[in-house]
Amino acid sequence: MSGVLTFYGPWVLEVLDATSHMAQSLTIAGSDLLDGRHRVSYTERPTLTVTGPVWHLGLEHYPFDEDAAWQASDVRSTTAYDAAVGLVTVLEAAAVPPGTVHERYDNLVVRLTSADPGLVVPDLVPNPYDFTFPERRGKRPAGTGHARGPRRPGDDAGLTDADQSR
Repeated sequence: MSGVLTFYGPWVLEVLDATSHMAQSLTIAGSDLLDGRHRVSYTERPTLTVTGPVWHLGLEHYPFDEDAAWQASDVRSTTAYDAAVGLVTVLEAAAVPPGTVHERYDNLVVRLTSADPGLVVPDLVPNPYDFTFPERRGKRPAGTGHARGPRRPGDDAGLTDADQSR
């Protein structure tokens, strides 16, 4: 996958990990306020709130080569929906050109969480299913058996006629 991805609406962008010693950056284009290159160092874990109807995010690296320039990183993307927080996308980048086979995608890891309140389902409806056991009222009627094994004479002692008919 190429290093540029398109997002719609507001998102919270968190850098979870930046393990490469070479320079890395997040390049944002088309946002309301945060367009430009945002460098990420080995120890920084910035969090940005990016807004805009349509905006683009590029993950890049700066190789150690003498005549190097910023290059797009190869990015692996995973998207999931979490009912508690909404839509979440995790981007894992390798400091290699897009399309390059690479076994590790841990040079730059970014989590984006949609800040669109319409994508979070509120828990307004209580769970309609009740799997609790009702309390027992007396012993079981004769002949129905119970967990201790077969019924024995005298097990029905103390039951009323109403209990016996159930």
